Amino acid sequence: MFINSLTPSIRQMVAAVCAGVLTTAAYTSWGFSAVALPQMNLPESPVNFTPEMAGWFATIPMLLSIPGTALGSVLCERIGPRRLQLVVVPLLAASMLGMVAGSWQVLQDAGVVEEFLLVTRVIQGTLAALFTTPAIVYTYEVCDSHRRGALTSCVDMWVTLGFLLCYLLGCYLPWQTMAWVLPVSTSLPAYCGLLLVPESPLWLARRGRNKEALENMMLLRNSSDEILEELQVVRNSTSKGMTIWKSLQVAKDKPNLLAILFSSLVLMLKEMCGFIVFSIYIVYIFQQAGVGISLCWSSVFVGLTRLVCNLTASLILHKAPRRLLLMAGCSLIFISVTAIGIFFYLQSGGYNVSRLSWLPMTSLLVFMVGYAGGVGPTSWIVAMEVLPGPVRSLGYGISSIVYYITSFAISKSFESVKELIGLHGVFWCYSIGSVLYCLAVVLFVPETLGMSPRVVEEFWHRRAHKKKYHS
Repeated sequence: MFINSLTPSIRQMVAAVCAGVLTTAAYTSWGFSAVALPQMNLPESPVNFTPEMAGWFATIPMLLSIPGTALGSVLCERIGPRRLQLVVVPLLAASMLGMVAGSWQVLQDAGVVEEFLLVTRVIQGTLAALFTTPAIVYTYEVCDSHRRGALTSCVDMWVTLGFLLCYLLGCYLPWQTMAWVLPVSTSLPAYCGLLLVPESPLWLARRGRNKEALENMMLLRNSSDEILEELQVVRNSTSKGMTIWKSLQVAKDKPNLLAILFSSLVLMLKEMCGFIVFSIYIVYIFQQAGVGISLCWSSVFVGLTRLVCNLTASLILHKAPRRLLLMAGCSLIFISVTAIGIFFYLQSGGYNVSRLSWLPMTSLLVFMVGYAGGVGPTSWIVAMEVLPGPVRSLGYGISSIVYYITSFAISKSFESVKELIGLHGVFWCYSIGSVLYCLAVVLFVPETLGMSPRVVEEFWHRRAHKKKYHS
């Protein structure tokens, strides 16, 4: 087989890229609404959403991500991260393709187009969340310690690519065409690639399938010493044939519980910086700011900036201290959202802001540098690195649930909060969020760079018993 002729390092990268592109496919279901809703609101559109329905169309995938992620984390440990992705991806692709039916005359005549599209969004949100956790867990567990940080941190890059694809295709294609182009260009090739790569060896070891775990580890590792060390850590910390019930029991242990709470806190504070609002309402923000250039291409330009910063962060994360990247990113986010808040405050007060027309675009670009170059990818990798092996799937699933709850709450409340305190007030709230995150980094976040799975477990045992940790 072709994959067997590759080196272990290349196999790791192929597996990580396949899982990453599937993450992109999942997040195209989130970014789809950013460009589809403006098209659906056009007078000639067959879709007639009320403002309330439009809000649910944009945010319902996030709401359904909450139960979807819970189920995904359970199934990930039950049937394996790779196998779960192989099962769910075709269903997600079918749900995206199904949106094309929203333009069919038969549904228009029946007057159920809006309800049909909302149902497809419910399905998409649930399915996308089902393999968000396994995609990240799989990437983390197939990679060795030298590449784990860089390749796992790419999750934010894959998310960015999902949104960017939507922004870019939205400049040229109607939403009906986007509905089938997106899954064909993302899910299909990644699914084919995932068929060629092995299951997570660490998951196999946790399930007591030691022979298969060793075989897969030999395909994915360069050093026999590293193979023995990783498998020994799993054997020492996991009962043979780990079940969901056993995972829950292990998660109740104080060291593991502390790790899960901390991982959840990291992802929650990340979202309090306001990224999800910038992603979903970027066209609206540019409309309100009057940037003077194409709204579509403004979104693409911001998306490209974010992608470049994601790539840069992925290249330096294997050497850069996590705490430094988080603090630097929070600082840039604070400056940018405070500045754009000042712009909208002056605008709402009737001041002539024509000479400041450059400020919204510049602020958004600075925000993306801070978020995509620091806060975004580093938060994902820290949230994964702090979790001990026995609770990695379950713990990351719980952290992701907290992340989705926070994302949904922030995005769904955007309109009501804007009406209450103004658009400028919304952005100043995000500046407060960035300050809180920076303080949390200074006070609580450990430096996870170079932490092996064994050291991670020792760290939380020490913390649980209030012993000082020496890095």
